[in-house]
Amino acid sequence: MVWQRMKLVDPKNRIHWQLGRKATWRDYMEWFPKLSKSDAKKMVREYDSQVMYNNDLYNCQIVSVKYNEGVGATITELAITRRDRKPIHDWRHLQYIKNDILGTDVEAIELYPDEDRLLDTANTYWLYAFPKGYQLPFGSFERKVATTAEASVTGAVQREFEPYPTE
Repeated sequence: MVWQRMKLVDPKNRIHWQLGRKATWRDYMEWFPKLSKSDAKKMVREYDSQVMYNNDLYNCQIVSVKYNEGVGATITELAITRRDRKPIHDWRHLQYIKNDILGTDVEAIELYPDEDRLLDTANTYWLYAFPKGYQLPFGSFERKVATTAEASVTGAVQREFEPYPTE
């Protein structure tokens, strides 16, 4: 498989994955019957103002940027879904998406939160990214990528590593 880089989506060309066209406030009122007309219009404006990227397999929304006082930094939330809406969990693909959108020199984490803060919506995967140069105080502090042959020595299974495209 050759990785297709994530590209910025022009807000004018966004189509709703299920509708095959741009969603309107009327669609939101149909999906959420208790929503007022003004709230539905607000949701459309908010959706249209979000920064989005996609490629042949994935959609990614930059949901928000938050200042986190504990870290003392701005944290960027990436909401990632497959275009066919199936579950993801291909770690390399999530790494490539992070690299394409934020850079190879940015660290991000996927959070498995306290149940009171659980966010589980439609096979959406959330990455929380820190500013360039900020390194988390845990995790590996050196690079180690095993080839299929190297992994098999210990009985492990690893698919062949395709380096992140640099051009």
